[in-house]
Amino acid sequence: MKKTRVMILIIFLLGILSTPTRVDNVFYEEENYLEFITEIEVKATAYTSRTCETDDSPFITSIGKRVQWGTVAASRDLLKSHLPYGTLIKINGYNNKIFIVEDTMHKRKINQIDIWHEKLSEALNFGVQNIKIQIINS
Repeated sequence: MKKTRVMILIIFLLGILSTPTRVDNVFYEEENYLEFITEIEVKATAYTSRTCETDDSPFITSIGKRVQWGTVAASRDLLKSHLPYGTLIKINGYNNKIFIVEDTMHKRKINQIDIWHEKLSEALNFGVQNIKIQIINS
């Protein structure tokens, strides 16, 4: 774990010389710096900030952060096991995009993630899929 933090610091410092990707104040320059813990298969859906899809604060996650591209909600069983808040994941089909678990799904959902999208058309186009996600050691 200490090795990973040192790697992140090095990547952050190298960010001055390159164009890193920003993920919740952690910078990654290349996939080579990411260490995967495991890969799991989950049901995946997509959501937007419409009030009919969320609670009474549609742009704020259950941990008090503002939704952004890269925000993922997880079912409560996954939050307790593989995907606690703050977990970084890669989702097959999104190239090298790193997502972060910052929201909770309704208690009736099991083994599922919900990917936040700004546009309803994008969320509808995603539909419902069974996908593999890679959990990143951070």
